[in-house]
Amino acid sequence: MPTPPRKKIRPRPRRTLRAGLLATLGAIACASAGAGTAATPPGDRETFHLGFTYSMFTDVNENDARASIKALATTVSRERDIPTDPEPQLFNGAEAVAAAVRAGTVDAIGMTTGEYWTLAGEAQFDRFLLAVKDDDPTEEYLLVVPRADGLTGVADLRGKRLSVFANSRMSLGPVWLEVLLARQGLPPSAEHFGRVTTLPKLSKVVLNVFFRQTDACLVTRRGFATMAELNPQVGRQLTILAASPAVVPALFGFRRGFSTQLKSKIIREFGAVHMSPAGQQALTIFQVGQVAERPVTALDSALALLEEYARLRPADSAGLISTLRRKQTIGSVSVRP
Repeated sequence: MPTPPRKKIRPRPRRTLRAGLLATLGAIACASAGAGTAATPPGDRETFHLGFTYSMFTDVNENDARASIKALATTVSRERDIPTDPEPQLFNGAEAVAAAVRAGTVDAIGMTTGEYWTLAGEAQFDRFLLAVKDDDPTEEYLLVVPRADGLTGVADLRGKRLSVFANSRMSLGPVWLEVLLARQGLPPSAEHFGRVTTLPKLSKVVLNVFFRQTDACLVTRRGFATMAELNPQVGRQLTILAASPAVVPALFGFRRGFSTQLKSKIIREFGAVHMSPAGQQALTIFQVGQVAERPVTALDSALALLEEYARLRPADSAGLISTLRRKQTIGSVSVRP
């Protein structure tokens, strides 16, 4: 959560890759054989340098992350005819991103919208790729509770147990929750709730509420809809207590000054993958309908949410900014005395 917990219980590291945008790009690489491209003319072989921040991953070993991204870069270079640096970069937060962009050592970076917000003009990006589903790049966050409890607002969750889904698409979920609490004059989540548990499996997060092991959960609307579809009893017995505005949680930004020709080719190739049968299959596996270019205005609602958080919770937002600017390991459970 954005507010530092009073007590932390650290889980053992997991080796599961949890990168929504990286998974999308991985799907592109896997599907590359199914979509041909014209060869790049000799003499025009500028190299594409890509990178990701650690925030795009959840509980992943650094060596595994590097190996996965390297395999992606190699495949993109060979199959899509996009000359790509075989050693992609991993960044410890927004400060490292800003330094690399200013130095021109990276051309496009996958990062959370929160990290992009903290850059605040320190690094310039002019084009953006977003993961979209049904032509929508946004996520909505939900507070879900048992219908039978008759709760009417977040104030009713004082001292209750909360489970939070941990995923890169959830990057703005805790921020929205803090804004929701602050708007009602309630204390930060670490004080308001009796226990906050962060879990990487959607099913466990939702079913913990269903089976009364926790009192509420914070998940994406798509995730909750999927669980309700798989188990109709979930939809009947659980209800939405509060919902966030639609926001873009992560992005893939291209730095200003990077080769216009190569940039356009990369965006065109990535945006067309869903049109091939192999591409459709790969994107379906990762629950992404398409990768598409969107204007920077697509980020407006997310940036407004972050600005409101900074205004309503200035002390807590300073901690969040520090976390986003430099890599920081956060425990998965906080307990309020």
